[in-house]
Amino acid sequence: MASIGIPKSFFYYYSFDMWKNFFEKLGFEIVVSPDTDRDMIKNGSTKAIDECCVPQKIYIGHVMWLVENTKVDYILVPRISYYGDRLFTCTKFRTCPDVIINFNILKDKKMLTYNIDTKRGINELDAYKALGQDLNKTEEEILEAYKFAREIIENTTKEKSIKFNTLLNLKTNKIKILVVGHSYNTLDAYIGKPITDYLYKAGCIVLFSEDYDPDLAKETAKRELPTLRYENSQRQFGAAYDAQNNIDGIILITAFPCGPDSMTNDMIIRRIKSVPIIQLIVDEQEGSAGRETRLESFLDIINFKHKKYECS
Repeated sequence: MASIGIPKSFFYYYSFDMWKNFFEKLGFEIVVSPDTDRDMIKNGSTKAIDECCVPQKIYIGHVMWLVENTKVDYILVPRISYYGDRLFTCTKFRTCPDVIINFNILKDKKMLTYNIDTKRGINELDAYKALGQDLNKTEEEILEAYKFAREIIENTTKEKSIKFNTLLNLKTNKIKILVVGHSYNTLDAYIGKPITDYLYKAGCIVLFSEDYDPDLAKETAKRELPTLRYENSQRQFGAAYDAQNNIDGIILITAFPCGPDSMTNDMIIRRIKSVPIIQLIVDEQEGSAGRETRLESFLDIINFKHKKYECS
C-alpha cells in the first residue's frame, strides 16, 4: 500500500480530517509527523531564510522529519491561494511548495500538491480532482472519496461550532477565556499548547476562535471591518467580536513575525473594550517562565475585576 506523509503543521490543523478520509478512501496509508519540538524548529531554521515566520520554520522541520525518518512514497505539500473574491490567504500558504522545492528538502521523496485558487476558477473540488488524477485514480473514485471526506469535515465543523456555543453560553463561576489565533499556532505543541495547558490547569474554560462558526465570523468581520481581506483574520476578529459579551478575557496567540496577525490583533484590541486582552508573541527562542508570569497576572486581573469568579 502506497503511503502519504503529512506534516503536522500549517494546513494540518484545518484539513487533516479531509485528507485522512480522502486518501484512505482511495486506498492510501497516512503517516503524520509527531508533535513539534525544539529539534524540528532548529532543523527548519537551518533551511529557512531569516524572514520566515516561526510556523513556516516549524513546517519545514516537519517535512524534514518525514524525509529523514519515514519511507513514505509521497509528502503532501499543498498550496492555498484564494478562497474567494478578495479573500486572501497568507503568502506562506501560497508558497509552501515553492519553499520546499527551492530549499531542496525532499531529496528522493515525491511531493504531492494541489492548489485552491478561486481567483483563477479552481475551487476545492477542482483541486482534489487534480490531486486524485496525480495518484492515478479514476474520476468516479475521486468524486466518491471527495464527497465522503467533505461530509465528514462539514459534520466536524458543525460539532465544533455547537461545542463552542455551548461553552460560550455556559453559566459558570469559572473564568472563561477566548484564545484567538491560527489553529497551527494555538494547537501546536510548541507554540500554543503550553499556554492552553496552563489555562486548563488553572481551572479556566477555554474556547478557540477558529471553532466558532466560520460563516458567522466572516459575516461579522465584513460588516465591522470591510477592509479586512485575510480568510483567517476574518474568522479571528469575527469570533472575538461576537463572543466578547460572554467571556472574561481574550488571549491573542501569535508567532513572530506574523504580518497579518500584527494587523488583526491591533484591530481586536482597538475595537473590543469590554474584556481584558493580552497578546502573547512566541518566537523560536522563548522559554516558558516569562509567559507563565504574564498569564498568572492576566488571570489575577480578571479575578480582581470579577471577584465572584474562581480559578482553582
